[in-house]
Amino acid sequence: MGMQRNKATRQTEAKERNAARAALSDQQQLERLDKILGVGVGAKKERERLAKRIVAVAKKKTSAPKK
Repeated sequence: MGMQRNKATRQTEAKERNAARAALSDQQQLERLDKILGVGVGAKKERERLAKRIVAVAKKKTSAPKK
C-alpha cells in the first residue's frame, strides 16, 4: 500500500516547487528543461516562451538609453 498525501500537503509541495522554479532565470529554466527532457526535446511551447523572453531581455539591455 502506497503512502497517500493529503491535498494540503500536495498544494504546499507544489507551491515550493513553483517558488524554486520562479527563482531561476529564463536561461536557467531552459537549461533545466534540456537536462530533464533532453536538448530540444518536449515542452515546445514552454521553450518558445522562454526563448522569446530571453531575446526580449537581450534587446532591452542593448537598446537602453546611454547617459
